[in-house]
Amino acid sequence: MSGQQWRKALWHLRHGGVEGFREFRRKRESELTSTRTSTVGSPRQDGADAPMLSVIVPAFNASGFIDRCLKSILNQSGVSLEVIVVDDGSTDDTVEKAEKHSHGSQLVTVLTGPNKGPARARNRGISAACGKYITFVDADDEVLAGAYATLVDSLERTGSDIATGAYVRIGATGRSRPKLTARVHARQRLAVRLDDMPELLEEPVLWNKVYRHDFWNRHVGEMWGFSNYEDQEPVYRALVGAAAIDVLTNDVYAWRLADGRDTRSKRKADLSDLQSKLEVIDALRVTLNHAPDHVVEQAYAIWMGTDLAMHAEYLDTANKRFRKTLCDAAKSFQNSMPKGAWKLMPAQERLYMWVVASGDLDDIEEVLGTRMEETRAVPLELVDGTWTVAPTYLSRLKTNVPQRLLKAQHVDFRPVVIVRNARWIGEQQIELQGCAYIPGIDPGQTTFRLQGVMDGATVLDVSVETRNDNRVDLDVGDPWRTYEAGGFIVCIDVSDLGDISPRGIGLTGSFEMEGMHLQAPAVSTAVVGMIAPSPIRDHGRLTVVADDRSELSIRPVAMPADPVVAKNVDFRGRDVTVTLDGSANVRGLALHAAGNRLELEPNGPAIFSATLPELPDRFRTHGERQWKLTAKTNVNNDLDVYHASVDYLLPGTSSVRLAANPAGKVRLEQRFRRVTVTGATNDRDRLLIIGRVDPPEKLKVVLKSSEQMIEPAESAFHADGSFTAVYELTTTGAEGGKVAALAGGYHLKYGEVTSQAESWARAAGKLAIRPVDCYTEWNTLRVEGKSSGAVSVVASPPWSPTERSKYGRFQLRNRDWGPLVDGIVFESYNGKVANDNPRALFETIRAERESIPLYWSIRDRRVEVPCGGIPIIEGTAAWHRALATSRLWINNNNFPYYIKKRPHQFYLQTWHGTPLKKLLWDMPRRKSPLTYRRLMTAEVSQMESLVSSIGRGGISPSIRSRIRRARQCR
Repeated sequence: MSGQQWRKALWHLRHGGVEGFREFRRKRESELTSTRTSTVGSPRQDGADAPMLSVIVPAFNASGFIDRCLKSILNQSGVSLEVIVVDDGSTDDTVEKAEKHSHGSQLVTVLTGPNKGPARARNRGISAACGKYITFVDADDEVLAGAYATLVDSLERTGSDIATGAYVRIGATGRSRPKLTARVHARQRLAVRLDDMPELLEEPVLWNKVYRHDFWNRHVGEMWGFSNYEDQEPVYRALVGAAAIDVLTNDVYAWRLADGRDTRSKRKADLSDLQSKLEVIDALRVTLNHAPDHVVEQAYAIWMGTDLAMHAEYLDTANKRFRKTLCDAAKSFQNSMPKGAWKLMPAQERLYMWVVASGDLDDIEEVLGTRMEETRAVPLELVDGTWTVAPTYLSRLKTNVPQRLLKAQHVDFRPVVIVRNARWIGEQQIELQGCAYIPGIDPGQTTFRLQGVMDGATVLDVSVETRNDNRVDLDVGDPWRTYEAGGFIVCIDVSDLGDISPRGIGLTGSFEMEGMHLQAPAVSTAVVGMIAPSPIRDHGRLTVVADDRSELSIRPVAMPADPVVAKNVDFRGRDVTVTLDGSANVRGLALHAAGNRLELEPNGPAIFSATLPELPDRFRTHGERQWKLTAKTNVNNDLDVYHASVDYLLPGTSSVRLAANPAGKVRLEQRFRRVTVTGATNDRDRLLIIGRVDPPEKLKVVLKSSEQMIEPAESAFHADGSFTAVYELTTTGAEGGKVAALAGGYHLKYGEVTSQAESWARAAGKLAIRPVDCYTEWNTLRVEGKSSGAVSVVASPPWSPTERSKYGRFQLRNRDWGPLVDGIVFESYNGKVANDNPRALFETIRAERESIPLYWSIRDRRVEVPCGGIPIIEGTAAWHRALATSRLWINNNNFPYYIKKRPHQFYLQTWHGTPLKKLLWDMPRRKSPLTYRRLMTAEVSQMESLVSSIGRGGISPSIRSRIRRARQCR
């Protein structure tokens, strides 16, 4: 046997005992016999024409995606490959489109056949494959540039059986990296085994991996035709059988979530899908029969805490058969799974699935309802020196939850370190500003330091200066904790470090708290991506840079011994002026872009200028031309020119501006037209957006949402291209009163006319690193640059700075607002309008008793309140005070679930519409949301009287039921 085979034999002996070793030998002998009698599906051994990699693409009715998929494969470079498209009985033109890609030197084979499912289609592809390695692609997905060269190169170097990379999701909302893949691929690990890294089981997908063909034939073989989730079982077989696996950090695959597709997440409430999942899990358990205990624990944590938990999210509306099947499965798992598996499940999942295993529907709905009403966040508390999870629903459960499940586990601590801005304050001193916190824990219970790790050793350990961060609570949305005190500013001095490794210094946050030490990488939230080069010193520089996972490090930049340095680069339209350091021995400068070369004219010993040519019409709507600046010296031609110092985090506003790069080289990006937003403010009832158009031009800059497009009431454009667009925050309501015009999220877009305003304005200047908040009578507005560079405007109700965050609003719920006073609170249709029965009573009372304060509870200021009414916005202090102290409530629907009536308050329910319609208990459970059922169950006990018009049918069963329940509750 080869060395690799001996390693595998020892692995089976260690983990499966003598029986495991004998089973390995039997399989090995069977494989050798099979190899002698058949070569079908084996990699070619006959020389140069054999492809290195076979790419197998099963396809069924993939006409809308197959072209893009195959182009992404055929555009791969650095590895010879063949593409095998296996059509699984498509009824559209998938085959015709695939065959168009088979021409010239491109090896694309299209196999056709009847529909038998993706597993059998992949089997056919493997049988036809000739490559040394094989991989799989779903026909509606894409392979990222350089993916296969990276994966195959790793396998060639290490001799491993499998190489796996990270993946991203792509869809209508853009591109994102799932948290799961970011966690598994956080760092590169070569030649590991499953028992070294059991979290590989969290990624049971075929398509982000490359496999040795002979390894696949020996250890995986034929795929089985499960009704769903057919790729998970062969992936488990591969991971178990692999003697070595390369885990790479590179993104290699784009998994598409297309609009309108019947994605798996939408099928979780189907019994057939649940049964398919249970069928696959049974097969996976067999695959892990001889796996080490900690691998089995990881698997059960995934099956119970992820797979079944996803189905359990729908138990509140599921039918009895679905509920029984899932609860029985959870009970079976509870009885058979190792106790260590519970420790690997996050708190919400392990507590909920323990309740699901009990089968108690009331408790199941209590957990689900509380999470829907409040949050999935779980506060952590220190009890007798031990950190515990403390969900609010715990005391309301009948199910006995063991104390061991309440003890906080490592998976419950998710520290976060965010760097919002980086600024070099000296040649070797950098200032970072950001926030650091652990969800669920008060920052006051932790001590935070910033550390730098170089080649595995901690070389920096710096204390930070704390300061409030007014953005973090809005971002986190935790009702139980405020993380404002987690803000920090820190100065890092690298002058004493000597030579810095080419791999750089990774920036890491270190948290100390009672009995715990946690670390997390520092990540960037800068709009343009964090690239902050230091000033040049001793012919070199350092750069704070974020990688493709936004993780920060300080890296050295290799520079020439005598670099050409630019002290300043100025832009005016397409005019570029470069001022060099006086010591530069330069004969001339030139700009290069896509085959174009432009010489700069000397305007003095160190000043050069040029006018960039106009861009072709193809750049009118999108795209940029990239230019690089080079210098001619007495010795060399076309040397790179470096900035003496540069700040990329504040993007420019000119049509030509600096292009960020870690080395700090002079690079430019030119747009046909650049529209940027640099700031915002408000003037009473108006929002002012400030920005620039370059080249100067009068354009329509609009606020656009999925439902609205708001033109500026007026705009001022100046000769230098700067502009101010003014938007009215109010409009006229249906009854002639003034109401808010904005609500929800908008983006700033522009066009030559309003109807063509489809181009995105971009954040520039300080708006790229810091949002602008505007507080008005009508809205609280946040103008912010997003990670894409787009500018968003979020119009919230007119909350105060404290009321804006979920934490701030939750704190108002338990405040003592004082004694009852004369006052009436009206609400109609959850505060969306001010009419119906409450409006009729309001008009009558107002005519009779003008001295009583009459409040209208409304969602936001878009609701027009009748004359004589006092508007109170839901969630504000004024709203809580009015509800807590007014003697009378009048509603036609319901108040929020957390509003409780005090003694001696009177609640008059007028119920909207006619009682003849079906309501609540008259409707099937699946059509009545759990939150509404919970709310009304609590609400009826607070109603003193219910007044409603009664049709010919009399009082409906629903109303009778509610009145009966109310009486019983009293």
